[in-house]
Amino acid sequence: MGTLAYTTIVDGEITLEMLGAILLSDDFDSFIITLPENQELEISMEKRISAPASSYEEAKTIEENTIR
Repeated sequence: MGTLAYTTIVDGEITLEMLGAILLSDDFDSFIITLPENQELEISMEKRISAPASSYEEAKTIEENTIR
């Protein structure tokens, strides 16, 4: 598990923006990105991105196999 973040520079100040977390499968062939609720980014509830998946069912399988 790792942190998903990026940096910005505003008025010469470096700011670290935390977006969420990234979870990798044991063999690194799939991953999940979680984005918690965030008013500034207009995320009203936690979102998850599972990849690679071509359907909702595949995404749920990746999630079940990665988050244990």
